[in-house]
Amino acid sequence: MKKFRRLMLWLGLIFIALLTFFSIYGAFQGADKAQKFFNSIPLAVYWAVFGVIIAASIFLIPRLVKLPGLLAMHVGCVLIIAGSMWGSQAGHEMQRKYFGSARIQSSRMSISEGYAEDKLYLSEGSSVNQLLNSIKFDRFSIKYEYDTQNINFISDGKTFRKEPVVIGTQISLGIENSYIIPVHFFRNLGFNKTVDGKEQAFDRPGGGSNPALEIKLTDHNGKESTRFLADTSFYNLPFLIRLNDFRIEYYKDPKLVVLDEKGLIWSGPAEVGKAIDLGPEFGIITPTRVFNNLIANNGVLTDSEGPAMNPAIEILVDFPGQPQVKRYSYQKFPDSCIVAKKFVIRCNSTISDYISVLDIVTEDGKVLASKCIEVNKPLHYGGYHFYQSSYQPLANGNYATILSVTSDSGLYCVFAGFFAMCGGIVYHQWLRSVFKKKKQKPEAQAQG
Repeated sequence: MKKFRRLMLWLGLIFIALLTFFSIYGAFQGADKAQKFFNSIPLAVYWAVFGVIIAASIFLIPRLVKLPGLLAMHVGCVLIIAGSMWGSQAGHEMQRKYFGSARIQSSRMSISEGYAEDKLYLSEGSSVNQLLNSIKFDRFSIKYEYDTQNINFISDGKTFRKEPVVIGTQISLGIENSYIIPVHFFRNLGFNKTVDGKEQAFDRPGGGSNPALEIKLTDHNGKESTRFLADTSFYNLPFLIRLNDFRIEYYKDPKLVVLDEKGLIWSGPAEVGKAIDLGPEFGIITPTRVFNNLIANNGVLTDSEGPAMNPAIEILVDFPGQPQVKRYSYQKFPDSCIVAKKFVIRCNSTISDYISVLDIVTEDGKVLASKCIEVNKPLHYGGYHFYQSSYQPLANGNYATILSVTSDSGLYCVFAGFFAMCGGIVYHQWLRSVFKKKKQKPEAQAQG
């Protein structure tokens, strides 16, 4: 038995050393590659065996049961590994296969101001998505290739046929009496719920982030159906998220950068009313006003309310040997503010935060939850955390918010594990000796 315990201890040390190596290796691979590495099958076996070793040591080493601190640390490690595996991509696949769960591990979604959305963008190959990236038949599948405007026929992972996309032109599938006809191109495919509950495709406002092709498919029996081929597939949430408002907040004092042909002259915050001495060669500049959205209204420059579409700084320039002039440095036009052909003044309004005002709503408009989210302050609802990730300006002056969505599967198990492990360390290193001393005092007094 002693040899077996010793073997378990050595295996535990080896697996801890491997964990250190894997962590260092993953840190140099980048986030995406590291995620794939730690979710790979060999690593899944590693995590499972490591968890079994730690769990088995609790029963094989009596000292762990006698010392609450050590027991809590080992139980905490087991909970952390179990929770991490349950919340991993492989864990979610197992939940779908054996427990009927429809959750996904992580994804992204985009919502335009004033719109409600229930679809997450998924990568190709996900087992829970609406397979818009391809249409499968018995011996092959077809896929829309946006870059070349072709429909590719694929078998065993290889393209054996390409057909150019021409709206209204019939393309035979090589199966008796079956064909497809491209009918409409979408720059940014989205779906709306109609009054009768059906989904209607539409071109989402904003950039072309999800190009797609609508086709009419006729099978060998003459049955017609409308299908979509898109770069991105979707997963439907069981609720809608509505973006009521999006705003960008900037640091109070934008940054000024003064350059000449030789390089940097001065750089720092543009404090309104504070003169900046650039030296005898370049004189003095004084920021007098900061604009979030500078516009000309009947020849008068004003700061318009609304999104920061045209940030700028008004500057008084006292160039040596010349009368004082008023200049404007525009963030979107960095080289527009040139002084006496000597130097250029650039401004940079640094973003401090993105804020989205969100509602969780049902299809009939009932509000289930509301929250104003920002970076590192997510919304938690329906088993998911919705993080503020990025944004996209739209042509109409509004914005679309981009949310990062992460499942909370296994998260509370991981939290409990860290709590148990930290509590065990504190108890074993400090509290145990305090309790021991308190216990020894009455015994010493009784003996005295």
